[in-house]
Amino acid sequence: MRGLTIFGALLVGLTAARAQVGATMTELNAELWMGPAVQADNVTVWPVFSKTPHEPLGAELVPLPDAQAQGWAVVREQGGGQPQGAMLRNAAPPPSPRNVEPQQQRILEPQQQRIVEPQQQRILEPIQQQADEQVQIGGAGPTVNELVIENKGQKPILVLAGTLLKGGHQDRQVGQDFIVPAGKTVPVSAFCVEHGRWAGQREGQATGGVFEAKKALATKSVRSSAQYEANQQKVWDKVASENAKAGNAPQTGTFMATLEEDDAAAKARREKLQAAIGSAFFSLSRQQHAPVGLAYAVDGKVREVRVFSHPAIFQRLQDTLITTIALEGDLGQREAKTAGRAPGGPASAQQVVDLVRQSGEAAEEEQRTKAGNVVKMRKAKAGWTAKTYADEKAARPVTQTFTAVE
Repeated sequence: MRGLTIFGALLVGLTAARAQVGATMTELNAELWMGPAVQADNVTVWPVFSKTPHEPLGAELVPLPDAQAQGWAVVREQGGGQPQGAMLRNAAPPPSPRNVEPQQQRILEPQQQRIVEPQQQRILEPIQQQADEQVQIGGAGPTVNELVIENKGQKPILVLAGTLLKGGHQDRQVGQDFIVPAGKTVPVSAFCVEHGRWAGQREGQATGGVFEAKKALATKSVRSSAQYEANQQKVWDKVASENAKAGNAPQTGTFMATLEEDDAAAKARREKLQAAIGSAFFSLSRQQHAPVGLAYAVDGKVREVRVFSHPAIFQRLQDTLITTIALEGDLGQREAKTAGRAPGGPASAQQVVDLVRQSGEAAEEEQRTKAGNVVKMRKAKAGWTAKTYADEKAARPVTQTFTAVE
């Protein structure tokens, strides 16, 4: 009876929320529906609501940047120490992102090494493409495609695919959504977003092999190349493309150059988008039936839907998601200006419905994270989905992502 009472209360809340926004609610699937759009320049964002009771675990999860701020989380290189082999990467700065060709980029590969005269440096040649082919430097040293996260706190930590990690021997992004249990240390799949550095110093400062998790994700094209395609080369290609949109050509090819750039006009555009979207979602978070996620489009094209098991965790991640969306909106405007065209207009709710429904058409594949989580993925022509469960016993996912294929 108590379960029926809770579900009945939920239905009352849904009915009240629907009444607040009128007939503009859109059903996405049996579990989710979407509210009216927030339009800001070339960006369209929709709040997403759950039809089912919330998963209690969601209220306990702490985002990685927040856990680091509290001193609960440490992100460090796998292997801990300095690499045992020689410096890797290009001896000269990488080419400008505007002119980077895939075949010119170098991917680490331990089996193929050659000596470059006269410096006698080892340069690791390209053949590795997949995330599960970890790259070891000198055996016991740090690896490119795997890091370690230590949770020293008493609450589980939620880490999102695309989380940007600054420091170590190369800036990285996290490869998939996962949960680090309280008091545990786990390995994590990672991808390089900095093409021209393999050193324990960054901007003249020693990193100590550790990383700072940024309150922003890699843009959709960069993170999906890792999360769904597990393709390091494509990640580098997309990083170069995004830097080129911003007119950036950092010496090490890092994506942080665009995320952290000082351009006043870019900052103003991003802040304008963040303010418009953030204000709307802050108001929604105050409602009795608050959103559990969002869908967004840039230049009239839907890019992604991100949903969480509880409004509380979505609210903790709201700034991170909106910051990322504002970054993509700014890059879209700059790309349009360079091409001599106007930015795209609003996207339709039907585009979101199509993405959610079509991306669920492919066969489901189950994977395990090294933290013990279960990830169920589908890869359809129109889009990809990933649902992350705390473990094999969990009935409902903690996170759901629907991502459009470019």
